[in-house]
Amino acid sequence: MAIILFYQKRFIWTKLETIISSLILGCIILFKAASPYWALLFGIASESIVGVYLIIQTWQRPKVRYNFTAYVIFLIVSILAIINAEGWSLSKVGYPISETILNIVILIPLIAKWRKKKIKKLNLKIA
Repeated sequence: MAIILFYQKRFIWTKLETIISSLILGCIILFKAASPYWALLFGIASESIVGVYLIIQTWQRPKVRYNFTAYVIFLIVSILAIINAEGWSLSKVGYPISETILNIVILIPLIAKWRKKKIKKLNLKIA
């Protein structure tokens, strides 16, 4: 996502990026120091924290042009990760399930705005 934002010249380092970077670093440290299980739980919690922010931002200011395609791709990848998981334990599907839920919730306002734009275009062509 950072690469996409940098490409769009919308990359700004704020407190949120510092928090996200700290959470990622925490996952890596937990993975090395404790166990992959705790790193996974911390990763899911981190994704949930960041996800709440993304959900709020998307509901307040849905920007269809770039975000719709990116989140559809993220959703497809998450679903494929669930389908191709070796088993149904938390360690195998926990993160992809949290990503799938997050992407679905974020896509709701984007789809609504996309549909409004399509209907508006269709009405302009008819008139």
